[in-house]
Amino acid sequence: MDYITIEIENNGSRLVNIGELYTILEQVKDNRQEKGKRYSIGILLIVVILAKLCGENTPYGIAEWAKMRGKELQKLFGYHRQVIPSNKTLQRLTDTSLEDEDLQATIRHYLHQSYGGQQSVLITIDGKTLRGIIPKGKTRGVHLLAAYLPEEGVVLLQIEVGQKDNEIMVAQTLLRQLDLKGRVVSGDAMFTQRNLTRHFHSALEKAGLPRTSFHTLRHTAATILLQANVHPKIVQEMLGHSTITLSHVKSPFLGPLRSGHSPAREC
Repeated sequence: MDYITIEIENNGSRLVNIGELYTILEQVKDNRQEKGKRYSIGILLIVVILAKLCGENTPYGIAEWAKMRGKELQKLFGYHRQVIPSNKTLQRLTDTSLEDEDLQATIRHYLHQSYGGQQSVLITIDGKTLRGIIPKGKTRGVHLLAAYLPEEGVVLLQIEVGQKDNEIMVAQTLLRQLDLKGRVVSGDAMFTQRNLTRHFHSALEKAGLPRTSFHTLRHTAATILLQANVHPKIVQEMLGHSTITLSHVKSPFLGPLRSGHSPAREC
């Protein structure tokens, strides 16, 4: 199969090898039964990715996009039939056909192996509700809790917070799936809850790291960002401070930012 490349303009050029990504996606665990399976998990996922890059965000829209390009997709990926999955097939793909954690881990590993990065020390945990997705008659839409690298703009892992769950409960699962060795984790005050802290300490022990608190890590995270010349206003917003006063930023790991020098006075 010939590889396909897409050029992305983002402070320069980067080639994304879609053919290679398709091969990697074929390794994602498929929970479907073999009987009646018309499309592999990899071809369905690559159709979703390409359609979303073209602006389609619903199963129906993605199915219509593929229907108009079924023969071209068959030829490009060397598939044995036209690639025209139905919207029901695409709905089942996200509902029951695969496991989110396995998909994210596969893509994260591929991106790291192919394009590097993911080496930042600071990991931030934060939750956001997706805009424009609150069903009629409901008060809450899809809420995601994510662990990301703010310096690189890379999401390491994100998990949906169920209607009967909260961020504290989901954060325990999130922490268990992350490799924290050599990292600093930052979260808001909510994550100082005792049960979550116990899971965090277990993750630290597993990684061979000394025990510390989320509050200490908040100071460490601020120190790392300021030493990397991130503007104090951005640090203030990330930490949720009401003012830009950060004169007491200090970490037991990194020491004071600058002896006798306050970042706030530099603004």
